[in-house]
Amino acid sequence: MPLIKIFAFSGILNAFVAGLFAFIIILKNPKEHLNQSFCIMSLSIVGWSFSYWMWMEGMLELNPSKSFFWAQMLSAFSVFIPVLYFIFILNLLALWQSKKYTITAYIFLIITTLISISCFTELGVKGIKQAAIFPYWPVPGILYTLYVIFLYCGLILYGIYLLIKNVNLVSGSFKETLQLILTGSIIGFGGGLTNFFLWYDFPVLPVGNFFVSLYPIILGIAILKYQLFNIRLVITEGFIYFIWVFIFIRLVVTETISDRLANLFLLISSIIIGLLLIKYSYKELEQREKLETLNRVKSEF
Repeated sequence: MPLIKIFAFSGILNAFVAGLFAFIIILKNPKEHLNQSFCIMSLSIVGWSFSYWMWMEGMLELNPSKSFFWAQMLSAFSVFIPVLYFIFILNLLALWQSKKYTITAYIFLIITTLISISCFTELGVKGIKQAAIFPYWPVPGILYTLYVIFLYCGLILYGIYLLIKNVNLVSGSFKETLQLILTGSIIGFGGGLTNFFLWYDFPVLPVGNFFVSLYPIILGIAILKYQLFNIRLVITEGFIYFIWVFIFIRLVVTETISDRLANLFLLISSIIIGLLLIKYSYKELEQREKLETLNRVKSEF
């Protein structure tokens, strides 16, 4: 059971990190389509990760009905991640305006919705079984297998292909942004891939699940860097986010109520102070840019 606790922790950690970066990115510019697509994709990761945590908790409680329900829930959320990632990539590369890509995305979105609904039937998740150290691991139905092949592997690989193709066509800061997102995609989806082996009776534990947290972190930082063009501010924000995640980990792993309350207070306080600091830094950056623009205009006269 100690190992199951560790995997349960990976679920709640991934949910917190994905939710945190969804909030941060949409707060920066809620009208920006790239930010919107990142936020929606991250929320699907939150749903999957929270369900993952509840599924593992059902195992720790030796409650098969609870584990089965949350296994269905995590499957229903997870099938949306590849198509929402694909839409995010289309927005990033300014391909969303292309009718060919838009129609393709909507077709996959409809297919994904149908597969998500099927996760509550035998076509999606047939039941649960003993797999390695886990007493209640899901059994895949035919539609879930199609999801793994065509959506998780196929659609994500196509998104990565588009990134690689465009990395070689651009330069400067945007090239660095694409390289960062490409790295985050490979790490995050590569880590998530380890969850599928036990579905098909391959004796491989989902050890890569902890790497899923790096996915929204790296992509979020890449978006901030791309939109700000200010590496100092990005590093400052990254340090603040690291503090938040560190305190959250302390909150989850502590066992006494007094320690949890203390860490909860510390987390809330650090988030408030961090957001105020980030807001002040943005204002400072805007004022400096306005001053530089004004000085440049004066020098021209």
